[in-house]
Parts: sequence; C-alpha cells; structure tokens
Amino acid sequence: HQLEITEPERNNAIHGFAVDWWRVKERTENRVILAFDIEPRHGWPWAIQLEATYALDEQGLHHQLTARTADPGEVPFAYGLHLYLSPQGAGAEEAVLSVDVAKRHVLDARNLPTGKTEQVRIVNQPIAEVDWDDCFHGEGPLTAIYTAGGKGVRLEMGEGLNWVQMFTPADFPREQGPGKALAVEPMSAPPNALRSREDLARLSAQNLQTYTLLLAAENNN
Repeated sequence: HQLEITEPERNNAIHGFAVDWWRVKERTENRVILAFDIEPRHGWPWAIQLEATYALDEQGLHHQLTARTADPGEVPFAYGLHLYLSPQGAGAEEAVLSVDVAKRHVLDARNLPTGKTEQVRIVNQPIAEVDWDDCFHGEGPLTAIYTAGGKGVRLEMGEGLNWVQMFTPADFPREQGPGKALAVEPMSAPPNALRSREDLARLSAQNLQTYTLLLAAENNN
C-alpha cells in the first residue's frame, strides 16, 4: 500500500488521518465526546471508528481515545497526539522538562528511525538548550513534568503509550509573539511503524484499542 505523500520535502506520509474536523457526539458541562470515521481511501483499504473523550475534574483534564473496526480480518493501527504543553503560561525559554524515557531513537534525514539508539536521561532539562524533533522510548507508564519557577503541568501517559516524539519549534505562534515551544507527543508506536511493525496494534471486530492521558497542574512551590 502507498499512502498519500503529505510531506513532499521528505517523501513522507505524516500526521495520520484524524486531523480534520471531528464531530461532537455528546457534550455536558465538564465532558465532550468527539467522533471521527476513517474511511477507506487511496493506499488505505480499511475503515476505523474513533471516539475521543475529554473530561475535566479535580484531578485535571482526562483524555481517552478508543479505536474500533467492523472490517473483517486485522487492521493496522497506531495512536499519536500532537500535544503542545504550557508551563502555566511561562515561556519555553524559562522552562525545564523531566520525562522518564530511557532511549533516543536516532532518526535519518527523513525523520525515520535508523535502528540505532542512544541512552538518555531527561531531568530538569532546560528547553532553551535543546533543538528537538526527536523520538524517545521508555518503559511506561511515562510521565512528563514541564515547569517554570516550580509551576507548570504534568502529563501522565497511560498503558501502551511508551513512545514520545518531542519537538521544539523556534517560531511557534504565541500571544507575546512567535517564540520557542515544546510539543510532547505521546505515541503507541514509533515513526514508520506501518513498515517496521514495531509496537503496531491490530484492530479487529473483537479487539478494540484504548489509550488514556491525564493533564494536570504541577505546583512545586
């Protein structure tokens, strides 16, 4: 199968299919359920039904993604969320990150894993000192803590989300003008998983996949 090339400068198909408008399935005062149907298309012969729930309570913002299919046979699937974090409004230049990953997967010029890895330890890493568009792995459940002056956010990644792509663009649009930002992108599989099959899930009529996240305030003062 050949997917549509959406990053022609690197000859890649990136960002998946669920990047268009989702429909609101249910909404209450503190919860919304969104739905999205992935239809068969050129290079992709399977149908997948997605349901995403966002709920707010005293703990923080909960997210759950459920994927199912009625297709006969097995359907390949991987989950990823392009999530930008904010340390309670402070700039990325002032912030530090701790995340319990253990390896960085070396990427090639197309941002695809080469098979080589490096041991890493990310503890109170100043974001001003890094320039990332990199893939990391750890034995979950993983937690990312992103703070400035002791205040920020904590991202708790549920079972099956052992991969993280981290991205630090220098020109992210912000209220105070373009500047550096940090994306911490939980993933169930690494880039190029449809070819490598590493950690690739298999959906079937009897087997759905569910992934969860929690985004909460972090205050160390």
